[in-house]
Amino acid sequence: MRKLIFLGLAFCLAPHGSVAHAGMKKDLADCPNPKSAASATACTRILASGRLPKEQHYIAYYNRAWAHRLAGRNDQALADYGRARALRPSFPKTLLSRGSLHRDMGRLERARKDFDSYIAISPKDWQGYLYRARTLRDLGRRSDALDDAERAIERAPAQTQPKILRALLVAELGDNAGGLRLIDEVLAKATDDIVARYVKAVVLHRSGQPLEALKEVEQVLQRDARFTAASTLRGRIQEERGKIGEARSAYADALNNPLKNFDAVPAQATARARLASLGAVGSGDARLARATPARGVEPAPGRTVVACRRYVPAAATTIVVACDR
Repeated sequence: MRKLIFLGLAFCLAPHGSVAHAGMKKDLADCPNPKSAASATACTRILASGRLPKEQHYIAYYNRAWAHRLAGRNDQALADYGRARALRPSFPKTLLSRGSLHRDMGRLERARKDFDSYIAISPKDWQGYLYRARTLRDLGRRSDALDDAERAIERAPAQTQPKILRALLVAELGDNAGGLRLIDEVLAKATDDIVARYVKAVVLHRSGQPLEALKEVEQVLQRDARFTAASTLRGRIQEERGKIGEARSAYADALNNPLKNFDAVPAQATARARLASLGAVGSGDARLARATPARGVEPAPGRTVVACRRYVPAAATTIVVACDR
């Protein structure tokens, strides 16, 4: 979850001009701003002051959870999300935030359960369906993920993120042409969206168009050299072309890039696996690419896609079809 939610706090302050007033006023400004290094401490002081109405304690815990999360203190963040949830079960953003943290930590079933609960409370909000769709895709449940992406689009037709995910899922479910058509529709309106550009590269690569895919990847990396998944895809394409030195360099870039952007976690896993394979063979020529094709990380048992989907433009929907063999 990248868009932060700042929640304000309000309670009676000491008389204007006093040291207590100035300090508390600063805490009130810092606590709702998790990007501030003082945020967690400010929230703690507010909670300990005894002057915050108990019905607002959940806000301070929620804000402190975000501060812990951005500082990498995930266990403390989860504890504070739990406190906020216990104090105000009807506040849905706690579920959305905690679920996204669980997903970042690889706790996919816990993330899914939080998103299930969020959707039960806020069934009209597109974000819950988008976040659950991403998690279902991580779990290998791509058909279910596509259903959720389409639900998100139904609720927020102007939002780009669900449409990008839908295009990727349609391709991953076997309809590369449909996925390419959908992502081109997104890029026609959002030409500067680098995630959409990356997804187009993925679909082109899946379609057997590596050079066209490479052009898209290079555009992405020109805009953001630290786009982890784009670096990995560049490595895969170059490895398949027999350019092993360039592949190694791209994989190394992926491992040095952050885990916070689109598909970064599986991309780093693929980069690590490919580098290990290249290193084990110890060759730098095109024969290496033929001996160890860049297939990425094999899916875990039980995560094989057993049905494919096709996008039907006239109906603006997808249907289940037999997979090509």
